[in-house]
Amino acid sequence: MEILKEKSFSDHMIENLCCDVKDRDPLNIILADKIKVKDFIKSYYTGDDKIFDHILWIGYDVKEAIKNLYVPCVIKPNNAWHRIAFIRSEKDINSKLENELNSWLTDIRPSWEWYYKEIKPGFVIEKLMPDIHTMHRVYVFGGKAKLFFNQHFDVSKNSLHNVPDNTFYYAETGELIHVSWDGTKYKHRDFDYKLLSEYAEKLAQFPDGPPSFVRVDFYLVEGQPYFSEMTMLPDAASRHRFNPDDLDYEMGRWYRECL
Repeated sequence: MEILKEKSFSDHMIENLCCDVKDRDPLNIILADKIKVKDFIKSYYTGDDKIFDHILWIGYDVKEAIKNLYVPCVIKPNNAWHRIAFIRSEKDINSKLENELNSWLTDIRPSWEWYYKEIKPGFVIEKLMPDIHTMHRVYVFGGKAKLFFNQHFDVSKNSLHNVPDNTFYYAETGELIHVSWDGTKYKHRDFDYKLLSEYAEKLAQFPDGPPSFVRVDFYLVEGQPYFSEMTMLPDAASRHRFNPDDLDYEMGRWYRECL
């Protein structure tokens, strides 16, 4: 007889992503909106406001966005992931860029997560991070940082390329967890996990209390965390699997304990 395992974290996320319309939490739309999430955070967060210092401009008009471009910087849509334009010189501000930004306002893909499709399209202009940098994704369960997913990027060629030997999962103690995500290699790199835990846990204290789960993403540059995004429904869980899957099921238990 086959013994059925409890649901993994990925299973729970897939269920929540694919739930009936009536069961959707509208807060997911606010969190996914790179414009509105800032105001949401400011409604309750009393910590270091330097986490937003890298944000240069936000808005909804293409021509206004172009007027507010700063060299160097990046511009992103507020309602999508993995779309980004790099502005490294004045030559990058041209008609091609304007056409690209206009296309972002109307190119809403049917395959996107439901919450992205509910967001009014706009733009966020940010300072350009160092070419090689790390995105620290902090998994917070019931207000407690339990896991770190650190993803290293090299943007020197103006695209989001992973660097070789990506570092992935770390325990709340900063210890490397020997698990691969979608077959990616791992290698230990030190980082200030205590500082990131502190910031992530403060940001997870929503007005109605901490959610069962929220992932808070940061850049960490010269000891200063900069807020990137926040989500209660990371879509990556529905497309990739852990190897081995023990961590996925342990995260599933953490999630259920906080419901």
